[in-house]
Amino acid sequence: MKTEVITGSARGLGFEMAKQFIQNDFNVVICDILEEKLENSRQELSKMAKDDNRVLALKCDVTVESDLL
Repeated sequence: MKTEVITGSARGLGFEMAKQFIQNDFNVVICDILEEKLENSRQELSKMAKDDNRVLALKCDVTVESDLL
């Protein structure tokens, strides 16, 4: 199974892309700095997925190198 990593995906365009990948049977890793919105997005995507383990949410700021390690 393929996995897609999407940054800035707690809302807006990133979230909409994550929905499309879930609907096309991808695993999805969503990343954002907005922890509360990220969790809400994870819950919504998990409901859409056939398996709750297909969505992983990580609080991450891609401008901070230590967040990427």
